[in-house]
Amino acid sequence: MLGGVRLEETSPEGTAWVRNPTASWSGKSVGGASFDPAVVATNTARAQRSVARRNTATGNYRNVFPGRPFVYEPMAALLFRASYNRAISRPAIASLIPTVTENSENKTITAGNPDRKPYLTDNFEVSAEKYCEPVGLFSVGVFLREISNYTRTFTSTVGAAGIDGSGTYAGYLLSTKRNGGRARVRGIEASYQPQFNSLPPAFKGLGALAHFTYLETVGPFGGLATTRNLANLAPRSGNAGITYRYRGVDARVLATGTAQKYTGTNVVDISFEERLMIAVQLPYSINRRYDGFLDINNRRDEPPRTNVTMNGLKFFTTNQGVGFTAGGRGRF
Repeated sequence: MLGGVRLEETSPEGTAWVRNPTASWSGKSVGGASFDPAVVATNTARAQRSVARRNTATGNYRNVFPGRPFVYEPMAALLFRASYNRAISRPAIASLIPTVTENSENKTITAGNPDRKPYLTDNFEVSAEKYCEPVGLFSVGVFLREISNYTRTFTSTVGAAGIDGSGTYAGYLLSTKRNGGRARVRGIEASYQPQFNSLPPAFKGLGALAHFTYLETVGPFGGLATTRNLANLAPRSGNAGITYRYRGVDARVLATGTAQKYTGTNVVDISFEERLMIAVQLPYSINRRYDGFLDINNRRDEPPRTNVTMNGLKFFTTNQGVGFTAGGRGRF
């Protein structure tokens, strides 16, 4: 049993220019790129009038990350594992910049938030592993992810003082993202990797691999209502393949499958259709100095992405085709 802890303190600071929203700022651009001092002065003056002020905002947070893995071997080649750790996922840098985006027609503004906190995940996992002689592995495990600090968009009306105390954007509808949600992800995963060494010599290098993951999600995920749909997380996924090693050959055929997964809502719920991708890898070692290879990706010409609505209507598809990559390598 091992244990450890680490402490991180983060202090983000963002700066952005806030545009002058008044009708009299006269900030229309001047065509051309003249070096005439009068034109340059005019452009500079208009640029200055187009900006109300420079907006600087800061944030600060401190996180503690404990970790405690546990391994128990009651008999040879049988392992039981248990672990707990906390992980962090920081927001994108662009979302921390306090930029103000205005829509004067609708009287709305959207602002970045440097005070956004990162997602925090408490991870619990229990698994069992059985190693087979002479080569092989079977494992099964269950896990739980408790996610906090999800973000959602908060909307409010800017008061008479504006966003800067001088009336800028007073009466506008302000939208900004703040922390305010949680989520739970739980699931089971299993893996099997046998090696068929009992076969005749020419087939001793034959092996297989398989992995399957099943997930369940529940929580508001930054929204106001509890749901079981977490964007871009497939409820079922897995891969399986066959490997073969003999003399200079090290071939591999791998199939990867993903169940239909929810991606978001735009009037109606939208998902990516389930897919099955097959790849073939054919490396060959000619001798100790020269190698060659041939890789075939997406052998079934499966669309990597097909958007589908909740009633099964397909409305967008991307197709990358079948990819072939061949090459060689020499050591001198």
